[in-house]
Amino acid sequence: MRSSVLHPVFRILAPMILLIVLSGIVLALLAEQQVNSVAFVPRSSKIQVLPAQNYSAQELSLRTEDGLAIRAFLMGTPEDDRFVLFFPGNYGSVTQRFGFAEEIRALGFGVLLMEYRGYGDSEGRPTEHGVYLDAEAALSYLVDTLLVPKARIVLYGRSLGSVVAVQLAVEGGFAGAVLVSPVSCASDVARAMGLGLLAPFVRRRFNTVDKVTGLDCPLVVFHGTLDEVLPAAMGRAVYEAACEPKELRLIDGAGHNDLIIVAADRFWIPFAEFLDRVAPPEY
Repeated sequence: MRSSVLHPVFRILAPMILLIVLSGIVLALLAEQQVNSVAFVPRSSKIQVLPAQNYSAQELSLRTEDGLAIRAFLMGTPEDDRFVLFFPGNYGSVTQRFGFAEEIRALGFGVLLMEYRGYGDSEGRPTEHGVYLDAEAALSYLVDTLLVPKARIVLYGRSLGSVVAVQLAVEGGFAGAVLVSPVSCASDVARAMGLGLLAPFVRRRFNTVDKVTGLDCPLVVFHGTLDEVLPAAMGRAVYEAACEPKELRLIDGAGHNDLIIVAADRFWIPFAEFLDRVAPPEY
């Protein structure tokens, strides 16, 4: 009697269950595609690629663990005793950051700028795991080739680069980490874009908030209060999740792409002070 009741009920529910499962699969695939399209924007006809020689930048080819050749640029010399390892945002070529890197160089630091896989002349296509391997290759160049101690390296990551910097920083032993307009996690980005339906499917992607709890070096977070791409709440969430010592610098009136333009002094002065504090010059 019981089976005769359950059987027709199951026949009614089975298509609904199948539809829910298939819908979940479709949403998961859509979420994955959306995350990659938002996270990585390697090429544009509007990108201005700047000659390295105009900025005293030495072009390098680094080999990643999975066998790709990625491009990097060194501003400095092997004699420099402290370095900033620079991880850019997701748009365009790292050559667009040469001017900013020269400003860091003027503060007494060598700078190594990495071009993610699939960007510029770097081989491959960008993926989350892939850019982490790219970061390891850049670090290996500084530590193994230039013999720079990790304790004399400051990790700098802006936007997407913040995720890469934190992924590397949790290995421990670095002088410090600077995050500008950081990503908290892909779920928060999805919600900020009005795609909250996809948030549950990407909660483990680009998860800076969870990883930053493992940092053992000083941290400073800069974020514009009018950031229209990655809201300032993301920077605050990253800051609150990190252990001391840490600083949060909210820049009033600054958006995602104009933070340093809008607030040059409010960025450069505390930035330079942080660098000298965590990696003081050796005379």
